[in-house]
Amino acid sequence: MRDPATRELAEAWIAASASQALTAPTAAAIAPEPSPEAPEPSPEAPEPSPEALDLFAAGSRLMREGRRDEALAAWGRAFEKDPKNFVIRKQIWRALYPDRFRDPIDLAWQKEQIAREDAQGFARANPGLPK
Repeated sequence: MRDPATRELAEAWIAASASQALTAPTAAAIAPEPSPEAPEPSPEAPEPSPEALDLFAAGSRLMREGRRDEALAAWGRAFEKDPKNFVIRKQIWRALYPDRFRDPIDLAWQKEQIAREDAQGFARANPGLPK
């Protein structure tokens, strides 16, 4: 992640234990300003699921260890637990489609990908995702 505020948010989110998930005021205090081109997050976004947090953290650890397929599988399970979580979705995309996340990040592709996932389902729209 290139944006320090986004990196800080992700690190705080990962570090949150299942019993101490981020509260809305904490998340709001460290959240970056939204890009005018980025999809709008839901104003009533629920707290991340504790299981999704644990799976996301496990996937991040596996990716750091170079175990990409296992990381993708963990992130896929995290996304199943918390399908509205854009952080999980973008980590999966970044692993599957690294060219879309180089400078500049392809925001138009992200919007198209969301439409594909809505129409086809997440797994079908991301064929590289381990089963």
